[in-house]
Formats: sequence, C-alpha cells, structure tokens
Amino acid sequence: MTDRDRSDPTEPLNPNAGEQPPSYSSTYPSPPPVGANPVYLPASPPGYSDVFQTGEKQPINAPPISQPHSVPGPAPVPGPPPLTTGNYQAGQTTIIATQTIFSAFPMMVTCPQCTQHVTTRVHYVTGLLTWLLAVLMCLFGLFLGCCLIPFCFDGCKDAIHSCPNCHCVLGTYKRI
Repeated sequence: MTDRDRSDPTEPLNPNAGEQPPSYSSTYPSPPPVGANPVYLPASPPGYSDVFQTGEKQPINAPPISQPHSVPGPAPVPGPPPLTTGNYQAGQTTIIATQTIFSAFPMMVTCPQCTQHVTTRVHYVTGLLTWLLAVLMCLFGLFLGCCLIPFCFDGCKDAIHSCPNCHCVLGTYKRI
C-alpha cells in the first residue's frame, strides 16, 4: 500500500509510531572506564635501546646492508675557459663599462666623465612619436591647431639625460 492509496489521511506514515524509540544504552556500547587504555590508541613507541643497538649487530627483521654500486651518470660538462690576466701590472685601473637603460624620468647614475653619483637632468626634445601623433591628428581632421598638441606635452617627446655637474650627455630615451 503506497501513500497515494491510503484512504485515511490521519494514519501515521511510520508504522512504528506508537512504539517508544530504543534507549541509548541498548543501541550504543558504554564508554571505557576511566584510566583504562582505549582500544583505538596505539601502543607506546619503542624505547631507545630497542631502536638503536650498539655494536655491529643488525636488527633481525632488517634487510641486509648492501654495498652501494656506482651508476654511470652523464658526462661532465666543461666549464668556461679560465680567465687570463694578460699583461696586468700592479697599479693599473680597470674600468668596467655597464650599459644603463634610461627612462623618461630623472634617475641616479654615476657619470663616467666626472665619476660622481648624480641624479640626471632631463631635457625633452621633439622625437619621432611627437611627429607621428601630429600627422595622425591631421589625418583625422584635427588640423586647425589641435595637431600641435603633441609638441606641448613632455610625455610625447624623447628624453635626453645629462650630468648636472659637468653637463655631459649620459644617454637618451627614445619613445619610438
């Protein structure tokens, strides 16, 4: 008989509805007494003398110790050639030149002319990007003075870095 076939809607769905539920003591086992070791806890770890034995004796269940054997590996890769000093004489000054990548903003560099650590002075000049923007603005119909806007902004121009002490040009940042 299904729920749809019942003629009496007040009849309970649970056939054991009139009975009392089972007690917890009969359903679940009682907890272990206080002070007893529960079954689910592991035994205490082995002692030091059980794990580490003195002398040359080997543990009974351990596999025999085998001598390591060599496995051929890849051939050694030759390193870079040794540096030669050439005709180095005491008292010579060695100059190491590094290339500095300049940006559109002032930056800290060491001037090779006056050997001072300085913040560069930046001078903006008209570059290729400035001219390209002006031509594009003319092509899009902005020829009544609006095409001159790129010549007014430093963000469209190239940057020339120079030393503030000796006025030597250190480098140029080209936008294009």
